[in-house]
Amino acid sequence: MVERSGQVRLSDTYVSMTQAASILWVNRVTIRLWVRRGKLKGEKIGRVTLIPKQDVLAMALQRGIRL
Repeated sequence: MVERSGQVRLSDTYVSMTQAASILWVNRVTIRLWVRRGKLKGEKIGRVTLIPKQDVLAMALQRGIRL
């Protein structure tokens, strides 16, 4: 979603590791491991690691998870 200022909201572009785990039906530790191994891209912002939402959705489709 684009706000009036023309900026894209962070929640439309990225998900937290907990959200990614919920979408992919795996444990948060698994998400952390996949980020470390490069299976998912993770971007560290301060103390929080965010994952591109499109990557999570693509992996869900690849794993046969219906959204």
